Amino acid sequence: VHERQHGQLTNHAHAPLRSACHAYSDAVMPLDQALTALEWNCSADGWQDGRAVTWLSFSGWPEGEPPLTISSRITVFDSLAIGAITNGAVRNVMNYSNDDARPRIAGPVFSLPLPEADAATDSYIVRIVRPHAVTIASEATVTNDPFDLAISPMSLMLLAIVAGMLLMPLMLDAMFYVVLRERFVLLHAGMTVAMLAYVMFAGGVVHAFADVPI
Repeated sequence: VHERQHGQLTNHAHAPLRSACHAYSDAVMPLDQALTALEWNCSADGWQDGRAVTWLSFSGWPEGEPPLTISSRITVFDSLAIGAITNGAVRNVMNYSNDDARPRIAGPVFSLPLPEADAATDSYIVRIVRPHAVTIASEATVTNDPFDLAISPMSLMLLAIVAGMLLMPLMLDAMFYVVLRERFVLLHAGMTVAMLAYVMFAGGVVHAFADVPI
């Protein structure tokens, strides 16, 4: 919950918003040019993979409650630019590289801060250059709650419990190998390590213990 401080109205959290429209281009262009030069698709269908540049537009948040962060599925990309659209013009452009994206303890997602908005800001435009997968666009959301989680705390707790349970077979494999010296024990240990890694990374639990880049 955000309150009024120093004459500025901060916001109460609202549900994450998905992109209102999306578009594609084969070359990088300025954000303000993309507003009129591209063919925007404002439906939930028509997502395209493998395009050089993917564009997103976000709007429709409650009045006086502009979003603060953008989050999406972890996917590598060359660069990402975000501009706040105020009175029909692009303002406060922020540029990010792949290394700027911070994974979250909320599943396989990352987040980035949005440019500062004012009372007249009614939308954001996002340019993603060479995204590795379409999910970075199709699953992108904006929210005014920087601590919003993609999955529930209970789900994270269950994933942590599963990860802890997978440590027991590893301990048994280590003890069995000391006695048996058989290759199948090592194969079983390798399979268990792979399962443990998947649970830790896919659920985002690993980010509670290590700063792992996307």
